[in-house]
Amino acid sequence: MRRGLFTLFIAACVVSVTTASSTDALELPKPQPVEKYLGKSAAGANYTVQPIVRSDGVMRIFDVDTPYGKFAFDGVEFTKLRLHELDAVAAIEKMSQSEAFGQAFGRAALGPIKFGADDYQAGRYSRTIPERYRQHVRSYRRRTVEHPR
Repeated sequence: MRRGLFTLFIAACVVSVTTASSTDALELPKPQPVEKYLGKSAAGANYTVQPIVRSDGVMRIFDVDTPYGKFAFDGVEFTKLRLHELDAVAAIEKMSQSEAFGQAFGRAALGPIKFGADDYQAGRYSRTIPERYRQHVRSYRRRTVEHPR
């Protein structure tokens, strides 16, 4: 009797596994519109996401066209992150092309030259690095001796 029940149980398991592994269970999900997952962020200043999102059975795959090339991003959250980064790149490019950026960059580039010229005119210029180091040590000692903590 036990043997008959065990055989019946094994047969039922084999039938259920065979039914579950039919070709219907192996079909990939149907392609979906991109708006379902990304909403309004499906297009930006420097990218466009293809209107149909495909799937590999595990993750959604988004095809994105950019001025830097075509990319395929896997996963909704990963794609949102990359699109956010592309928005940031567009903002940086826009800012770097402005006149104010050019002026600020010029001032920043000239800063060390002006600082060095001020030191030279004030007599704080040293010809060698060891001499500059000795000046720094003397200045530090003066401050700590005169104003101990």
